[in-house]
Amino acid sequence: MRTTEDTAGHGDAYGLAELMLDSVPIGVIFCDTNCVVRFINKTYAGYIGIDRREAIGKKITDLIPTSRAATVMSSAVAELRGTCRIRREDGSFTNLIVNRVPVRGGSGQIVGFISQSIIADTDEMKELVEKITLLNKEVAFYRKRVESALCALYSIHNIIGESAAIRKVKEHLSLYAITESSLLIVGETGTGKELFASALHLESQRAEGPFVCINCAAVPHELFESELFGYVGGSFSGARKEGKVGHIELADHGTLFLDEIGEMPLQIQAKLLRVLEDKNVFRIGSSKPHKVDFRLVA
Repeated sequence: MRTTEDTAGHGDAYGLAELMLDSVPIGVIFCDTNCVVRFINKTYAGYIGIDRREAIGKKITDLIPTSRAATVMSSAVAELRGTCRIRREDGSFTNLIVNRVPVRGGSGQIVGFISQSIIADTDEMKELVEKITLLNKEVAFYRKRVESALCALYSIHNIIGESAAIRKVKEHLSLYAITESSLLIVGETGTGKELFASALHLESQRAEGPFVCINCAAVPHELFESELFGYVGGSFSGARKEGKVGHIELADHGTLFLDEIGEMPLQIQAKLLRVLEDKNVFRIGSSKPHKVDFRLVA
């Protein structure tokens, strides 16, 4: 490529390419297989702080001692979104985000190296990093909130009692915990069925997964299907436009505890049975199945 300052009057392709590369706010430098600089645009020359005509014909390591041009051409593998810190002529430093790419000829052989760079410490970049950092903190906060809402609260150590009946129940709980079969816990109201379901979850191989509990007696029959299976946006009057994830999907890789399952409508029981058979759940208004993996305790 030519390196004259004014290429507007030249009609050849090289002059046009140089004009275009000088017009973009991205630093571009090209060197041959001997790591000799053959082209550098105005932006990159500005990063280094020299007249670009002085750079042509020099080794790239004379301009950027830490250059990885030789390494990239040797490996023939591009290095994307790397970083580089270069020292300017005035002694100051410029931090760059760099794409390092080997250039191939028509027959596939390596003929050179090209680097595309942008300044990494501009005010806009700093502001973006700050926003991303803040967003990551918010995501971490809400993730903890969700995880705490979907975790089991009671372990087997919270089942207090030394009677023969309690010890036997604990032994059975430990045995059942190692299986993947659905489990029905029978007992009068107030005897601690949720306590045992929670302990069962924490003793199982799904302890790191969610523990989702739904009280079937507290859910209105007309809302039961949407609560359990979820729905897509606009599937019925009053539905959220973004849709909703059902309790079954929330329990993926964990345990779904259905308290007072006898209060579940019969048509919903039939639909739940189908989910247990093929491990696919369809949200209301959707024909797309969602694969789920959960253990049912009721």
